[in-house]
Amino acid sequence: LTRSPYIRSVLAALGGVVGNVALMSLEPSGLVDAHFDTNEYWDARVRVHIPVWTNKKVVFSCGQRGEMHKLRMRVGKAYLFDNHLGHSVSNKGKSPRIHLAVDMVGSRRFWTLVRQGKALGGEPRAARGPAAEVTQAADDIPGGARVA
Repeated sequence: LTRSPYIRSVLAALGGVVGNVALMSLEPSGLVDAHFDTNEYWDARVRVHIPVWTNKKVVFSCGQRGEMHKLRMRVGKAYLFDNHLGHSVSNKGKSPRIHLAVDMVGSRRFWTLVRQGKALGGEPRAARGPAAEVTQAADDIPGGARVA
């Protein structure tokens, strides 16, 4: 990073606690199969994707079954998605796709930037089922403690 002042400036502009940073490549005809990022590492972190080099035939997909969104990410833009949902990427072009991938813990400044961005997909929805029932039952705990 000492020889990459541009990357350092991008990291500073994001305004959060930075963890892993990598330049990730997907070669022509490459595919990252649909998967979910649900291990403990992701409980406190998000991944920001910033395309450095791409082509018109790179397609990123993310969403719930029946609500998948396909996106062609543009160079120099920052993208954040819910990686707990299924996501995949394919490169049917003739050149590699290279992204700056930044894993980070957000800050107020970072989440303010996110709110200023363009949202794609559905609106956030309240949880239903057992998790929501636990939260509702927590309202009855003496002292006002909540479990979520």
